[in-house]
Amino acid sequence: MTSKMNDLVIEFNSDTVQYIKSLYGFETQERFEEAINILIEWIKKQDHLIKKDSRKEYLGKVIIFSKGSVEKAKLKYDNMCKFRTLLPEYFEPFDKRNIENVFSCLLPKMTKDHCRVYLQKTYDRRFPAGFLDYFKFLSMMCEYLQTYDYCNSLLVVFDYFEANLEDIIKNINIVEEGYGFRIKGIHILSTSKAIDFFLIILKKALSPKIAQRIHIHTKIETLYKHIPNEILPLEYGGNEKSIETLSSNLMDALASKEFQEYYNTTKQYRTNEAYRNKGKVADQMGLEGTFRKLGID
Repeated sequence: MTSKMNDLVIEFNSDTVQYIKSLYGFETQERFEEAINILIEWIKKQDHLIKKDSRKEYLGKVIIFSKGSVEKAKLKYDNMCKFRTLLPEYFEPFDKRNIENVFSCLLPKMTKDHCRVYLQKTYDRRFPAGFLDYFKFLSMMCEYLQTYDYCNSLLVVFDYFEANLEDIIKNINIVEEGYGFRIKGIHILSTSKAIDFFLIILKKALSPKIAQRIHIHTKIETLYKHIPNEILPLEYGGNEKSIETLSSNLMDALASKEFQEYYNTTKQYRTNEAYRNKGKVADQMGLEGTFRKLGID
């Protein structure tokens, strides 16, 4: 993707890449390359993985988004390939007309601790065509992040979000388990009393770790305690472009010929579950064959 288009969607702090590598124990490029090579060798040994030639740069991002752990990276990589196999409909092109009532964007500027913010504003909670196109969009955006971003974790902001709980849980599985993004916080902006009931059900369906990171805000000012207001869009008291412009920039990046051609190639990285050696559960968790833990949890 052209640098100009990419710069409209995401930016980095001046020390982001080196900071995150050092945070996970990769003070030198040699140590980072060693971790990537271990992951490559493990992939080659997995009979159920259909394609085994992922780019080293991509695998390096998988390790970074797995908090520097090669063992976690094995599981995340395997899960993403498995999701593409079991839920292929999530990885098909989406129809923009079916999600026009939602503005979704990645804030270009990061927080000072190198977190990326995803912001979604829903203007109409009715989805006549269902939620599938939204989840197609979100899967595509996650692949974009996995490929181009370099962040410490994600901060997710929903400006009053309401959807089918079962579908939300499915999508969290893709974002958290498949792509391995660390969700630092989920922030919901709402003054509706119904949000309390929604929150009770949602927390029961999520892991305790993620459930503890959900915050409800009845006014925008309390959000500033978690996300600097200056990096937020104009509508939220910030200095960034409007959410409509940021959403349009993201859509343009995802629809670009370069990214679409690349995204289509990622669909080939799937699994053939018939060839998965179910007797080697330990191996799937990285406890058999090539083993080494790099970085910290």
